[in-house]
Amino acid sequence: MHGLFGTSRDFIIMGPERGLGYLLADKGYDVWIGNARGSEYSRKHAVLNPDFNPEYWDFSFHEIGYYDLPAVLNLIKQTTKKNQISYIGNSMGTTVFYVLTSERPTYNKNFNVMIALAPSAYMSHMSNPLIKALASISDYLNRLGQFLGFNEIPPKGFGRLLGLSSEIFCQKDSPFIEYCRSIFFLIGGFNPEQLNKSAVVHIFRDGPSPVSRLQLVHFAQSINFGYFRHFDFGPSKNVQKYGKTKPPIYDLSRISVPVNLFYSKGDVLCTPKTMRVLVIVCFIRSVFSMTCQEEMVYQRVYGYIYSITCSNLNDTNVHELNYIVTYNQVRLTIDNSILTNITSDTFKNIPNTIELVIKNSLVSQLYFIPKTLKLLSLVNNSLTTLQNDFGNSHYLRSINLSHNALNTFPLGILHESIEELDLSHNKYENFDVKCEVTQTIRLRLSYNRIKTLDQFPFKCLPLLNHLYLDFNDLAQLPQFESLSYLTKLFLNNNDISKIDDAFLGLENLNELNLAHNKILIILANDFRDLHQLKTLNLQHNALHNITLPKINLIELNLENNNLKLMPNLTLSALKKLRVSHNTFLNVNFESFGKLTHLSLSNCSIGTLNAHLQNLKDLEFLDLSFNALDLDKNTFSGLENLRELDLSWNRLGLIPSLTFSSQSNLEKLNLSHNSFKDLTEIAFADLLELRVLDLSFNRLEHITDDVFTFLRNLQQLYLSHNQLAFIEYNSIVSRLRKVRVFDIRYNNFSCQFLIDLVRYFNVSRITFGTRLDENQAGFDCEKIVSSSNLTSAVLIVVIMFLILSSIIIFIARRYFRVLLTNINSEEIQLTYNSYCYRPRLA
Repeated sequence: MHGLFGTSRDFIIMGPERGLGYLLADKGYDVWIGNARGSEYSRKHAVLNPDFNPEYWDFSFHEIGYYDLPAVLNLIKQTTKKNQISYIGNSMGTTVFYVLTSERPTYNKNFNVMIALAPSAYMSHMSNPLIKALASISDYLNRLGQFLGFNEIPPKGFGRLLGLSSEIFCQKDSPFIEYCRSIFFLIGGFNPEQLNKSAVVHIFRDGPSPVSRLQLVHFAQSINFGYFRHFDFGPSKNVQKYGKTKPPIYDLSRISVPVNLFYSKGDVLCTPKTMRVLVIVCFIRSVFSMTCQEEMVYQRVYGYIYSITCSNLNDTNVHELNYIVTYNQVRLTIDNSILTNITSDTFKNIPNTIELVIKNSLVSQLYFIPKTLKLLSLVNNSLTTLQNDFGNSHYLRSINLSHNALNTFPLGILHESIEELDLSHNKYENFDVKCEVTQTIRLRLSYNRIKTLDQFPFKCLPLLNHLYLDFNDLAQLPQFESLSYLTKLFLNNNDISKIDDAFLGLENLNELNLAHNKILIILANDFRDLHQLKTLNLQHNALHNITLPKINLIELNLENNNLKLMPNLTLSALKKLRVSHNTFLNVNFESFGKLTHLSLSNCSIGTLNAHLQNLKDLEFLDLSFNALDLDKNTFSGLENLRELDLSWNRLGLIPSLTFSSQSNLEKLNLSHNSFKDLTEIAFADLLELRVLDLSFNRLEHITDDVFTFLRNLQQLYLSHNQLAFIEYNSIVSRLRKVRVFDIRYNNFSCQFLIDLVRYFNVSRITFGTRLDENQAGFDCEKIVSSSNLTSAVLIVVIMFLILSSIIIFIARRYFRVLLTNINSEEIQLTYNSYCYRPRLA
């Protein structure tokens, strides 16, 4: 049964290859496709003509479900001589089924199963804003339609006009095809992969089939009130029809037919939340007792796959899986369960299981896995041994055994087809699988107890591409030369102290991580074959010297080592260099002309002089936690710099022309320094600055002239200073684009804050009052335009003229009380701001 504005052709319009009606017929089913009353193929009546008799259209979906659906059912039974049928409904097709089986429950016995596609009953959680807006004014639209005589929606002839238009604009190769598809996306939700361009013109050609105006009103009532109930005629007529002022709710608990719900996460009409409400209302008792949930999902790898998720399974209720029968591809997930016996019987009714995930459970042994399996995941199940023979599963490509307690790997249990093997977070002290995994591409052995790789089957892994040996106890490295296809190698967080010839022959290696080891020195010969190396991480070692061959390295991390001199490396392609937390006696970047990112935080740097001038492409520079002295040449030549961090440097002065080359700078961090005052020329050249952080300084006063040239500033941080006054009105008027204006934790008086808040209110500037985030502060979220500001001022003037006498009276009456009772704590709660009140002598 079709949905709203649809007909029986909806199930065959996609043709023999994809049309559901054709597909079912090909499977041997006797297919009957119904048409709802008033649709294009169901307009006959014994005495009424839909084109001339308005009373013909006096029905909603209730009448279709209560009267028309039983008539169709009786016809099918009489013709086929069958007592039961399988029902498939789409959208409104599910609605009318719920009406029939809940209002006339004796009909439940006529159905063996109901398949609900985009089930529509409880509609309040739909997320389509256009339809929700129309539903909110449905009463007015209904009266307007009744006045104008619009009983058939859309009016007759509209479909033909739409069809003719689609022939012109909605052909597959038309430049307007995306606009045509957008109409469907606007109504039902965005999913371009499921709407074939060539089908659009066919769908539009027949146009939307007519429905009754009252059908739309009935659905609108479900959206507005959140109930699935009879048509609401209004209190007085409801009393006449139902015997009470409100219409009765459809009792879905009376439905005894097995119902399968299918929905899409991208559907904005039948949303997942709407579906969950329906499930809870329909089957609240059974839902809470069920251990397994089923749904059809779409994956790019497999297409549509039947997903079964079971929780709290045990040996007494595992048989519930046998109640699920499907020959579709299945992903079975078992979570938080206790199972001692998983056998072939577990999968007998889901023979096409391609993914099996058992996690967070107690599984003593896995005695059987389906031969169709492609992915096996047994994460966090306290496994200590493996006895099952995975070699029988020739389709198996991925095995994840991480987060267990495995320490041995029995021989002969794997098949060579396995491409990805994850044994991380276990208790392995060595890895020896002989030559069982010759096709493996990714191998994860992280977080184990591996001390040596003497038994590692290097020659049996010729295709290995990613190898993870991080977080182990490796002290010595073997030679990896057999792994000629290796592109990523992770050896970080071990006990490695020297490299020797470990990486000879790795000509395809792209990324190497040796961080958090005990390496003292690296020689150019150690990396002589790594011609393709792009990323090298050596942070947190004990390096005091490093030399590298001429390679096209892109990213190098040398943070937290014992380097005294900047390494003289010939890395002409290097773009990102991190050398923070070293103690440099001098720095030299002449050989790093292509750098875009440079981190020199916490390097005990006092002066830079002209050392950075060669870095013409530099975009990000971190000089925090040093002892810098700035001069006009410090950043000269860095014209492409976008972010500069100078925090924690004890800076007290910005010399003139310091930022003369930084016209493209967007973010400047000067926090945690010793600034007491700033001059107008300090930021004169920073025309593109977006973020300026001056927090945690000693600023006692700051004038609006300082920000004269910062026309593009969006975030200004002045918190944790010693400011007693700021020219906020001038600052706001100059900085039109500011969205964040942070002035927390300063020495502002209470009167200043009252004036500030009053100015913000008059100027329609919203400010933060979140007590859970701070003791005092404002976030300038929106500065109104000058035109809005003018309008606001005019309104305030008018209000002032009307209320001036009342304000004066209140001020005189309570001024003394206000002075004697107000305190800083009250101001904090009221304005969320810290108030500094000088002690009176």
